[in-house]
Amino acid sequence: MPDNHDEKEKELLENEEETQWEDAEMPSETEEDEPYGIMSRIIGVFIEPNKAFKHIGTKPEIWGAILFCLVVLIVASLFTMNEMVELTVNGTAEMLAEQGMEPSQIETAANVSGIMIRFNSIFQTLGILILWLIYALVAYIVGLFMGQDSNYKSSLAVIGYSSLPSILIKQGIIGTVVFLTGSWATMAEYQHAMMTSSFSLYTLFGNPEMNFNIQALLLAIDPFMFWGLFLMAVGFKYANNVKAAQGWRTAIIVTVIIIAAAIPLTVMGLSKMAAAN
Repeated sequence: MPDNHDEKEKELLENEEETQWEDAEMPSETEEDEPYGIMSRIIGVFIEPNKAFKHIGTKPEIWGAILFCLVVLIVASLFTMNEMVELTVNGTAEMLAEQGMEPSQIETAANVSGIMIRFNSIFQTLGILILWLIYALVAYIVGLFMGQDSNYKSSLAVIGYSSLPSILIKQGIIGTVVFLTGSWATMAEYQHAMMTSSFSLYTLFGNPEMNFNIQALLLAIDPFMFWGLFLMAVGFKYANNVKAAQGWRTAIIVTVIIIAAAIPLTVMGLSKMAAAN
């Protein structure tokens, strides 16, 4: 009898410890119910990513990321739009004149190019959103393949919000500063300057004589890629309801797939730059 009593006491203690451990793992009701709106999520991505992605992963939405992306690109365009339109129009006119087009045709084509540049911020935002939709599908499939509690809406939210540092710093701040501090004869010159100013491996090891595929790979590896990788790992931990190590594995696989898919698109851009030069 004493042995049975001791075994029961031991079992009760073990159950109590497991309950305490589960309680420690689960967020409190106060934390779950705490107001955490769109602006809190955007700011939280930069200053408290663990808390931000706990809300983003468990209560997903994408509108905050879209709004942030649109605002950054529009603000950046306010500083560069007029000069960029002039640069594009002049470059288009010179290229068409070399091809022997009539002055009236050149003027029409140049004006169309200027209008397209003015809508560039909207087009960029739409392009980014389309990429988010595709990358989220990849993340969703990877999560399912790894046996995780993956869903598309949460994957989309994690992908969108984890891209914000790159959009703000790389495309917004660095892109604007490089444009305003340089003197560019063509858009191709500006684009090449951006390639050497993004703190990617291309800045250290790249040159225009390299194979385009190698250049594209070097351009893809920069501090913002690692920042986004970290944010994705935190996000997938909560979105897919997994441990931190599994969140990291999911984020790494998704990042590798994204880089591999982006290389052909980057190669196309590099080819156009080479032709323009």
